[in-house]
Amino acid sequence: MKYKMITSVAILLAALSAARAQQHAYTLDECIDYAISHNINVQERALAISQQEIALNTSKNAWLPDLNLDMSQMFGFNNPGAASGNGSVSLAEDGSATTGSVRASMPLFDGFKTKNQIQADRFSLMSATANLEAAKKDISIQEDIVEEVLRVYGYDNMEPVMPCVPTHALYVDAPLRTEHKARRLLAVGYGYTEVHNYCWFNEKWIDALKLENHGVTDPALKPMEFANPSSTEHRFLRTTLMPNLFALVEKNRQFRDAFKLFEIGHIFFDNGPKSCLEKTALAGVVYQTAAAGSLEDLYRSVKGAVEDLGKIWFSKPAEFEIQDKALYPWQQPGAWIAIKIDGKIVGSMGYLEGDLLKTVVSEGGQVVWFEICLEDVDADVFPSMECQPIPVFPGSWADFSLVWPVDAGFGKLDKALSEFTHPLLVSRSFIGCYKGKGMEPGMGSYTFRTQIGAADHTLTGEEIEQFRAAWLDFLKEKGIALRS
Repeated sequence: MKYKMITSVAILLAALSAARAQQHAYTLDECIDYAISHNINVQERALAISQQEIALNTSKNAWLPDLNLDMSQMFGFNNPGAASGNGSVSLAEDGSATTGSVRASMPLFDGFKTKNQIQADRFSLMSATANLEAAKKDISIQEDIVEEVLRVYGYDNMEPVMPCVPTHALYVDAPLRTEHKARRLLAVGYGYTEVHNYCWFNEKWIDALKLENHGVTDPALKPMEFANPSSTEHRFLRTTLMPNLFALVEKNRQFRDAFKLFEIGHIFFDNGPKSCLEKTALAGVVYQTAAAGSLEDLYRSVKGAVEDLGKIWFSKPAEFEIQDKALYPWQQPGAWIAIKIDGKIVGSMGYLEGDLLKTVVSEGGQVVWFEICLEDVDADVFPSMECQPIPVFPGSWADFSLVWPVDAGFGKLDKALSEFTHPLLVSRSFIGCYKGKGMEPGMGSYTFRTQIGAADHTLTGEEIEQFRAAWLDFLKEKGIALRS
């Protein structure tokens, strides 16, 4: 290959020299054509093709019959009056004879020798043709030719110049990036399993869930119906992901005592003649048996995952708001809340109870669900991060268990505590809730941790006591008692 390339480069340089002598500027393609037509190796490969064509034709003609023609002429002469041995004289005449023969033969079977020879000659012709193309290609690759010309000319003789190329900003698909963030958080961070359901409803199943109007809650929209459904039970496209996810609970309950499923998929609405409104939604369902843990712990874990969705999208946790008007049958009174991200309601979450829980999973258990419309989540592609420096001076922390009515809800308590401010307060976080033995009926113990510190000095015991006194005065003012 290297020898061939050097020979071709020599031919190219000769062509260039001839071009200078004739005052004609040859293009690179013209130089390559010149090299191909004058390259000895290419010419030898072309002759090899001719030889193989002759050999192939000879092998094919072996099937033709043979024809042989033989002719012979004989003459005889005798001496007149010649005496024989007994003294008598014999008289004879001169004579001649002509003979001829024609023979024809044709091979009928030679053990496939001729057939195999024809096939072998055909392959040899194909090989010779491929070798010719390879030889032409070896001296036709512009990159290789340029490299060899530069090597002969000398890289040191070339002036380095940066190429001028257009650049474009990296395209970022913001909705797709939002989906990827949610997928990584739920699958990797929280151990959810992603599933993909069919994009249509099952009529019997949505009737069992008592879903009215196929889940369409906007009067301006209608469910999208198939013109040619696969069956009468699958006539409508889904308008929410939850029914199909609920259908997976009973199927997977047979094999696992606890599992977490989520789906990112499209929902469809009919918004006019031959017009379809398509949206992307994120939904999840979490199941565990009653023996696996409490419903409150399960609900809190799902709520934490939803809060973190807000963090990865907007660098702040999702918020929740109690709503009175339910749009779907699984939004049961007192068992669901609306999800607010970046100040806008984008979905809902809750848990199942009563007859609906038995419909979803006949053997019982605990089911928590959530659904978010990603079309309403205008997430930042690169959300700003709020970072706090590591404190130079050590701080202090303390846990406080507060008694609060369970029916009032955690959100109301958290909102009340957020009104407390103090120059030493760094953060306040929720630790856990206790509703067992020792608590009055309808009351729960909610434990919070307060972190305090100062940026320019180490806290003194007096400062810590002052903060504690201010915190207790605030709780007394709000009517929130400490658990004794």
